[in-house]
Amino acid sequence: MASKAFEKIRVGLDDAVAHAQGDETRVQVHNIKAPVIRDLNAASVRRKTGLSQVAFARYIGVSVGTLQNWEKGSRNPSGPAKVLLNLLDRRPNVVQEILAG
Repeated sequence: MASKAFEKIRVGLDDAVAHAQGDETRVQVHNIKAPVIRDLNAASVRRKTGLSQVAFARYIGVSVGTLQNWEKGSRNPSGPAKVLLNLLDRRPNVVQEILAG
């Protein structure tokens, strides 16, 4: 059993090396275009939800201080927070819809 798995891995690695060297292979390349995550004004996104700073911070799982820093522009959201703000900008009730089940 282990030798079959090893052989499949070896063949896959051989294909990967050949592909990297520009040789014809059975490798299928999938080019996935990553979405553009826009930098947004956190205050305008929050206003779309109709929530206060305290309620919005709780809603998205950050401290009020973090939200205030984003809104003042002294800090910028990154990673998952930036993605969440983009979702909320397009669908202000998305978190409520999903968590309400």
